[in-house]
Amino acid sequence: MIEDAETIAAIHVRTWQVAYEGIVPAKFLASLSIQERTNMWRTVISERRGTVLLAGTRHREVGFISFGPSRDQDGEQKAEIYAIYVLPQFWHQGAGRELLDEAERRLEGQPFIAFTLWVLEKNLRARRFYEATGFRLDASRKEDIIGGVLLTELRYKKGVLLQFPCEIHAPYEAGSPGAKTVNRGEGRVGWSRGEDSISR
Repeated sequence: MIEDAETIAAIHVRTWQVAYEGIVPAKFLASLSIQERTNMWRTVISERRGTVLLAGTRHREVGFISFGPSRDQDGEQKAEIYAIYVLPQFWHQGAGRELLDEAERRLEGQPFIAFTLWVLEKNLRARRFYEATGFRLDASRKEDIIGGVLLTELRYKKGVLLQFPCEIHAPYEAGSPGAKTVNRGEGRVGWSRGEDSISR
């Protein structure tokens, strides 16, 4: 639901500040506003710009993923991960992989032949993670200015299983029983870490 926007924004900002340290200027990272990101995510959720899923333990939310039809010019029949972020203290514990797996499961039956995402060239940690989950570089790259610095982004791609045809804009499957809904077809991702878990 839209009230999750602040939680998503807090994860977004905190992860940027750690993941992009040494890549994006420190002054820019320190200036990131949770309130501004909250407003952005409220808009994304209310206007149904793709699907947003949260991953969490019984005690707190630890990460999120946002995905939908590709926004690239050559994006026909491709889905895109718009954003995926997990709080730094929960890196290497499976939450990011579970979010990616759940996004891919929800695309089964949709008319997509590939899953793409953009990542900063200098973000080596994220690139290793994507490569470990089956994504591979394609030939596309673009440049963006972040915090006054020109940075290169690389596109990664992964093939997806096309099971049967249906409309691109048909709503995704609802979350598992008992999962809280963020928006239509959106909700909580079950993720286990030791004794902290929620039902899938």
